Amino acid sequence: MTFTHLAIVLPMFVLYVVALVDVLRLDMDGSTRVGWVLGILVLPVVGAVAWLVFGRRTVRRASA
Repeated sequence: MTFTHLAIVLPMFVLYVVALVDVLRLDMDGSTRVGWVLGILVLPVVGAVAWLVFGRRTVRRASA
C-alpha cells in the first residue's frame, strides 16, 4: 500500500467508523437509527457525510 493510497483510505475509514458509532450512541427512534445505519453501510462515504451534516442536526431538534 502506498502512502497516497493510505492517505486517501484512512480518513474515509475513520469518517465511516465515527459516523456509525455516533448513530449507534445517540438516542433516537429505532426506525430512524436503522435507516441511518443502512445508509452509512450501503453508501459509506456519502452516508457518513450526510449523517454528520444533516442527521445529527435533525436528531437534536427532535429531542429538544
